[in-house]
Amino acid sequence: MLEWIKIYRDSGKTLCDTGVCYTNLRTVVGGKIYRSAAPKDYADLERIKNGLHIKTLIDLRLEENRSGTSYSPSVLDWCYKLNIKHVSIPMHDKAPILASEFDNALGWLDLTDMAPFLIMCHGGRHRTGAVVAAYRVLRQGWFRKDAWDEAVSCGFYDAWGHKPVRLSWEEYVSAKLLDGAAR
Repeated sequence: MLEWIKIYRDSGKTLCDTGVCYTNLRTVVGGKIYRSAAPKDYADLERIKNGLHIKTLIDLRLEENRSGTSYSPSVLDWCYKLNIKHVSIPMHDKAPILASEFDNALGWLDLTDMAPFLIMCHGGRHRTGAVVAAYRVLRQGWFRKDAWDEAVSCGFYDAWGHKPVRLSWEEYVSAKLLDGAAR
């Protein structure tokens, strides 16, 4: 079996490293930043909020990916009911992520008074993986290889049109490191 298929299958499993079980839910910074797939219903988001004390949800999905049977009513409505700030930073999962989109996401994650954060996209793999990997390198000083290895272990794969996300991450992080923007 191709390695990325195994990683894809494993990343969709419910994980519990946070003490709260949900699809691809993982700790980035304990008590501050978590990542996951989009909640499928109100009860899932409520359980995540109560278990991790989430104050801000960063939603990386495009607007057109926020409706439909698995998102009705929308996560925006659920956040309102649960008193969670909903931050929309729409990114495409099969096109390059713009530097301004990375900057926006990392800027929010720097606002410690808004933590704890839950950062998510549809499956918590591509857009979420790229933003978290950028955070790891530029804010936590990780090596690029280690940050990207973590993204892959959380389900990132290049197949089915997702390669531009990885390439834009590489370009963004390289440019920021050359500019001395890492903290």
